[in-house]
Amino acid sequence: RPSDVLINRLNELKRITKSLAAYFEQIAASHHQHGKSLLALSSSEVIQSPFPESSLFLPTPTPAGQTGGWADLLVKLRDETRLSGEEHQALAKVVQDNVRLAVKTHIAELDKAVSPLVDEVIKEREASVQALTHLSTVIAHHDSTPLSLPPQEDPLVVRYTAESQMRSQVAAENEALRTTLIWQEKTKNFEAELLESIRFCWTTWENEHAQLLNSAQTRSAALATRVKAVQLDAEWAHFQRLNLLIPADTPTRSLDEIEFPHREHPSTLPIKSGLLQRKKRYVKNYKEAFFVLSPSGYLHEYRSSDTPLDKPYLSLMLPSCTLGPMPPATGSKGGRFKFVIEGRQSPSTGTIRGTIKKQQKQLGRSYSARSWEELHSWWIEIEKKRQGPGPTAVQRAGLPPAQVAAVTHHEGGSSSDDELNGSSDEEYAEAA
Repeated sequence: RPSDVLINRLNELKRITKSLAAYFEQIAASHHQHGKSLLALSSSEVIQSPFPESSLFLPTPTPAGQTGGWADLLVKLRDETRLSGEEHQALAKVVQDNVRLAVKTHIAELDKAVSPLVDEVIKEREASVQALTHLSTVIAHHDSTPLSLPPQEDPLVVRYTAESQMRSQVAAENEALRTTLIWQEKTKNFEAELLESIRFCWTTWENEHAQLLNSAQTRSAALATRVKAVQLDAEWAHFQRLNLLIPADTPTRSLDEIEFPHREHPSTLPIKSGLLQRKKRYVKNYKEAFFVLSPSGYLHEYRSSDTPLDKPYLSLMLPSCTLGPMPPATGSKGGRFKFVIEGRQSPSTGTIRGTIKKQQKQLGRSYSARSWEELHSWWIEIEKKRQGPGPTAVQRAGLPPAQVAAVTHHEGGSSSDDELNGSSDEEYAEAA
């Protein structure tokens, strides 16, 4: 029926306006939230101004005739961000007050005009259906048992009752039809007014939004211009004028020029250092290494002269070792000048004392130099530290080589590589 079609159309218009109202409500909510976020960004917790070390940078406001620096830029960024947040919240209020409420007004008018008509027609139709159903039931009873019907169930009475209800329905439908025809005439104007209202809402939103975008673009361009105007060396030039930088011609320091406690203490200075050749038991070839003799009585061995002195490869505590005799100036067998150092065994554990790592085997090595004089100087200093500060070592320091060898042999030192190589059948385990 035409009235049903019109009612359906009006209901659909109501759903459309509700959708548009929800759309603008979400727009208002999003701008309100965006405004809150921008206001939070402009707080002192995010943009600190003045910042703690502001005295080291160009001041704000910028003096006349100078370009701004970091401080001035941060102040401008904070202020512009706060204004942008306030504008977004203002736009949200415009949408809520003008757009959302105007659409809801149309929804209320539609409900007020259409709902009573629809409810009345539905009510009368339901009553007519009940009356016609009752008439059918009474006629069925009349056909089967006509004498058992009460007066109010007489089909004649029931028929007139149904007709009376049908008249009420027809009257309601006619009233609805008349009203529908009136609203049918009004629908065109109503839709035009509704569309005009929506257009007004949209225009209001677009104008406010465009104004916001233009303002945001202007602020962004102003900030970009301010950033470009800052000279690359402006802040650094200002920092240099504060006289807090180290002059470029400041000389570098050398460890030799630094004085520190106990730098020249006798116990920290090497007694002797240099290259020697050494070999361990059952090895034919000598290997060159760098050695340092310390006042504490340690003979430190390094793989090369470039190795840091704090990382010795092997260390011997000389008072815990036995030093072999100094060879004659004519050299030992094979024409090599060499002497032997053996580690003493601890009487309790049988381990080597005076080495970085404990071992279960006798430590023995031959040491050779390129000349007898060089080897002799090493032997004298090693013997001094092996004997400790006693008078024997002091006396031997000036003895001829033959007498030194005799004294050392008398104290039980090994005499040659042959004795060293024949002292054990087990292979020597190196401490590394």
